[in-house]
Parts: sequence; structure tokens; C-alpha cells
Amino acid sequence: MFKKFPAEEQGVKGRVLLYGEQKKNGDGGIIYFKKLGDAVYPAWHWHLKGFVPESIYAEEINEDGLWDIRVTAGKQHTLTFTQGTDFTFDAKPRGDLLALNGTVDPPAVPDHDLWRCFDGDSTTTWETILGEQNKVVLDLVAPFGVAEDVLIVETAEDNQPKEVEAYAGDRKIDTFKLKDKAGKQILRLSPSIKGAKNVRLVFKSSHGKSDRVAIAELGLK
Repeated sequence: MFKKFPAEEQGVKGRVLLYGEQKKNGDGGIIYFKKLGDAVYPAWHWHLKGFVPESIYAEEINEDGLWDIRVTAGKQHTLTFTQGTDFTFDAKPRGDLLALNGTVDPPAVPDHDLWRCFDGDSTTTWETILGEQNKVVLDLVAPFGVAEDVLIVETAEDNQPKEVEAYAGDRKIDTFKLKDKAGKQILRLSPSIKGAKNVRLVFKSSHGKSDRVAIAELGLK
């Protein structure tokens, strides 16, 4: 299902695509696109385990003046996403279809949720306190398969991780040292990442004496 949807920037049109497996308790998802002139780019993507969306609505749920989202599947199943807490319509166009709602161990710290490294805004960050063995494990879903073999890690002003390991599913394919400064780092992965539908990134340690890692933006294309 592909339909028009709000966009909050002048001159930009919104589009949303609902997808899902045609089976009981199948997985589904939502991809929000932005139309800039004749070009259409994905801006954010939720993958929904055991939930195939049928309808989606832009609503004002929490009375803060911003559009939020309500998604339904059948008559009794509803999900809501609050702008500013779960996502932003201001997200910049992306070059990949990674789902922004991966899982993080240990969990993100308050106000630095994972989706903030998928919003195209390098002033917002995903941050997590380092767990056992001084590492943070991030599991991401790419339902349509990873198309390219370039990992983009944009580090923040503080709490830059020292290292990242990349896995295609459960198979480790690469390890990279990361620089101890803010900025975009472009890492060429093994071609075996292409087609992977599950990606694990393990960030290790932090430059300086910090007990956490922070990522401003993350991409895989």
C-alpha cells in the first residue's frame, strides 16, 4: 500500500509504503519517503515483528502540535508512534532501507534513542553506556537485503567508539578502528554483506575515559 502522507518542510511531499508477509503472524513494516521534485528518497523505516500494517494515519496524539502516527492491523491491533519520541518527520532522505528500530544491548540512554542516528541530523545522537567487555551490540534489520558494502559511521563530538565489528547475521565479516574525532567515517565492508537481512554492529570501548559511546549518524549502503 503506497499513499500520500504529510511532510513538514516547504516544497517536500510525503509518501508512505506499507508492506508485509502474507502469512499468519508475519512481519511487516512502514517506509516513509520524501518526494523532492521528481526524485523520491526513503527517510525512515520501521520493521514490525509479527505485525503486518493495513492502515496508517497521521494524527495529533499527545497534543504538542506535531503530527504523530497511528497504524492498524485488523480491528483490534494498533500501534502509535509519537513524533519527537519515536521519530521525526524532519528526517533527511537516506541512501538505505535499514530499519531505524533495531535492538541495542545495553539500551540507549534517555533522550538519545537509536532512531536519532537515523534522522539525518548530526547534532542529535544515539548514546549507550558500555556494557560487559566494554562493548555495545546493535542488531539491525534490512528486510530487503543490504544493497551495497559501505558502512558510514558519523561520530559525535564526544564518546567516540574505538572500534566496530560488522556481522552479516551471526557471521563476523570485518573489524575497523575508528578515529578519535567527530566526523563521517566511510568503511568498505566485505562484499559478503550484500543481501544480508540481519546486520550486527558491535562498538567497542570509547576514546578517552568515557563509559559510553555516541553515534551521530549511521548508514549502510
